[in-house]
Amino acid sequence: LGTLIDAFGESYGTWVSLCYSLCINAGQLLLVYMGNRFKFGPRFYIGCLGMGISQMLIAICAITFARDNRAAGFACGCIFVGTFGFANALMESSMFGLAALVTSECTEWIMIGEGVAGLLAWPVDMLCQAILEGCGVTDYQYPRMVLFYGLALLANLAVIPMYKYATETHPYMLRVFEIEADRQKFELNKSMKRPINRVVWDTVPMAFNVWANFTITFTVFPWLIFQMVPSSLATTTFGQLMTYCYQVFDTLGRFAPNLRIRLSKRVTRYACLARAIFIPLFFLCVHLTFSPFNQDWFRFIIMALFAGSNGIVATWCMIHGPSQVDQSEKEEMEVAGYVMAFALIFGILIGSVIATIIQQTAYM
Repeated sequence: LGTLIDAFGESYGTWVSLCYSLCINAGQLLLVYMGNRFKFGPRFYIGCLGMGISQMLIAICAITFARDNRAAGFACGCIFVGTFGFANALMESSMFGLAALVTSECTEWIMIGEGVAGLLAWPVDMLCQAILEGCGVTDYQYPRMVLFYGLALLANLAVIPMYKYATETHPYMLRVFEIEADRQKFELNKSMKRPINRVVWDTVPMAFNVWANFTITFTVFPWLIFQMVPSSLATTTFGQLMTYCYQVFDTLGRFAPNLRIRLSKRVTRYACLARAIFIPLFFLCVHLTFSPFNQDWFRFIIMALFAGSNGIVATWCMIHGPSQVDQSEKEEMEVAGYVMAFALIFGILIGSVIATIIQQTAYM
């Protein structure tokens, strides 16, 4: 992101999140009402191609003309990151919709996979830097970005044959193929036993939980950790380690069902709302200058609890979501999966907006 801000201008730091969030939410909302009219395969293929290609186009714009023509570069950067967000919506919502049609274990492993992806980003970035340094490249800021996005493109392209030859051949997919048999031809008014708005309404209680969970998380993370004055570590090192601490414990939290940490629907709601205590705790760690709030060890403990609880609550919300509708109606479960995916990303958007408002008022 720092490289893209250098290429497209300071305002891109704000607009990149806004464009991405708006487009991914628009894509997911579209799938809630239209997703069950299309087969899964084309959605996965278009989503993967869209994500990979849009990333490379962002990198090409940044490394070629953006620094000389900021207006054109900024516009292209916003358009392509919006395209990336929409393509991501096709991919992510389809994953949760497909998982809702089979077993809750699939939803668990999607959540774990998203957590592991967060863990991989920093090591892969360091690997790109090491490769360029080994090749004798000294000014590696922009080449590293291109190499990083190039690897991301290859990873997205690899999903296409993986879905075609691994996922589609799995026994779980037999029931999905039966449902998809009705999707040979697009129908503008596809009928369900119940109106889709009723299905959405039944999913709202658990969708609210996952929305609130991520709204709480992104109201204070990651921006507040960069407002903290470290007690012993260097500022840059502290920020990197705190961010990585979040990714590690968030991923561990997503393993909760496999570790026999089980939350009922009611407990999930209470646990989600209880996480609001982390908002004042983070601000206390920023502003109080006495122990333990100004000590790095205490802040890492708070971050571990914050991230672990985020992973646990989010995973159980996503598992419980499709169970809110008629379990004998697979298309209702699929729609419930789309609603949950939309609520998750919408929570990230609202949390980020709240964080931006706080930054632009109290901290300016």
